[in-house]
Amino acid sequence: MVSSKLQEEVLEVKKGSMDINIFIEKYQPFIFSTIKELKGRYIDESDELSTVGMLAFKEAVDSFDPAKGNFYSFAKKVIKLRLIDHYRKNKKRKEKVIPIFEDTEYKNKLSKIEQDQAFDQYLIEEETKLRREEIKEYVLELKEYDINLKELEKLSPRKKKLKEMYYNSADYIVEDEDLYKNFIETQRLPAKELSENLKINRKQLDRGRKYIISLIILKKGNYEMLSEYIKRR
Repeated sequence: MVSSKLQEEVLEVKKGSMDINIFIEKYQPFIFSTIKELKGRYIDESDELSTVGMLAFKEAVDSFDPAKGNFYSFAKKVIKLRLIDHYRKNKKRKEKVIPIFEDTEYKNKLSKIEQDQAFDQYLIEEETKLRREEIKEYVLELKEYDINLKELEKLSPRKKKLKEMYYNSADYIVEDEDLYKNFIETQRLPAKELSENLKINRKQLDRGRKYIISLIILKKGNYEMLSEYIKRR
């Protein structure tokens, strides 16, 4: 099965046992096929989109967490998102100069405009679909810790300073391999370490426990789209 073999080989690449360039070259058909799903036509190496796709594939390898799911679906998602980004950036550049054409030209170009509008709508729908899939995966992972999304809305701290403390707590655990491993095994926050090193009191930790856990899951999971919300905090 392609997905299982791909999963095994991406682990080899991450360990350094396989060269990333050889890996990308081997899976060019997968990359090009994913591009076709979005673009609607086959491409080859001379196409600009092939570079976008291969860079996105490498990004997927670098950011993939093997403990958090299937690389096949994750790589597809990253490639599609980068293609959407590429299309929108190019479109903005082209729209800086607005062409003025006569009525006859307008008639001739109307179908092209309609096609562009249809493609824009398709990209929005595709992006929405990818986001929904991520949310579904995130909700399932939160359930393992007895957390739901509605709770998180209520638990989200209003005070900026406290919110920053919770983000720092999540970062502290994620960046320490031993602490993170212990958290996964026990589903408990390292209250003593957080209290001593980040100067956050136990009551604040207890109140923010579920919120901090939700951040840890988001930071360590393969949540390409949802993680953007963390970056913009």
